[in-house]
Amino acid sequence: MKKGCIGCLGVLGVLLLAVLGAVLYFGPNDDIYLLPPSPEQYAKSALNKMNSALYIDENWSQEKEKALKEVKSAKTYADTYPVLKKMTKLSGGKHSYFYTPKEFKTSQKEESQLPVVKNENGILYLKLPPFMGNEKEAKAYQTILNRALTKETYKGVIVDLENNSGGNMYPMIGGLAAILPNDTLFQFEYANGQKIGTTLSQILASKQTEENSNSSSKTIPIAILVNGNTASSGEMTTLAFKSLPNVKTFGKPTAGYTTGNMVYSLYDGATIQLTVSRVIDRKGNRYENTPIEPDIAATTPLNDARTWLLEQISK
Repeated sequence: MKKGCIGCLGVLGVLLLAVLGAVLYFGPNDDIYLLPPSPEQYAKSALNKMNSALYIDENWSQEKEKALKEVKSAKTYADTYPVLKKMTKLSGGKHSYFYTPKEFKTSQKEESQLPVVKNENGILYLKLPPFMGNEKEAKAYQTILNRALTKETYKGVIVDLENNSGGNMYPMIGGLAAILPNDTLFQFEYANGQKIGTTLSQILASKQTEENSNSSSKTIPIAILVNGNTASSGEMTTLAFKSLPNVKTFGKPTAGYTTGNMVYSLYDGATIQLTVSRVIDRKGNRYENTPIEPDIAATTPLNDARTWLLEQISK
């Protein structure tokens, strides 16, 4: 009996060692660590995440090997940052960024502004600033827009996305749900050709938005204002409205950060924002870090938008 128990313990010990060995060997690929990774392991894990980037090509394996050789002598994680910054851009293009822990913390501390709402003679003006806040702030951002669109009385809407450089698109689009159709807003196309659509329902189901957002899709004339500083999520919000028959865009071409990104956190708090897909609008037009051209080029977009809205309202 005792020999049997000892044998069981021996088997369990072997199994435990096997599990620990597997975690030590394979765990870093999934950011599972029993011990802090070496700088070389840290860099290898980061580079493996870049395998899904939009702009990797037949030379990627060679570039990775070169990068791993460069970090072999790294003594700290910080020693690998220059290589990882370079490789992030190489694999993901201009819309991809590597943030050191300090850079990422600084970006999170930036105070996010809330939307501005004005109702002038039946035209509801909504100014959407860029947004990088937390979940609570995201819901506050969205609630301001949602309440204006569901409680105010209006016959036309101006959505001002000028200088909206991006951030989190969910409170932006979720807050405008009342004037968007509940359909596929746009699609993301990945390097392997796979296409995944984003619907308004999916946006509203996200934890980053208010659960009770009203999606009534009012059919009224809507003017969108854009300029050269409208970027990233500001551009995605523009695309959510693009090609709708009751919508016109006014201003100047956008900044051209029209791709889909994934965010990866590394062991020490550094972060990779990696471009993994291009964007397709309702009409099937592809955007790959290319600007969105406004329907009406305008040097005074706000005035031109008001004029157009009044014409539509008077019909």
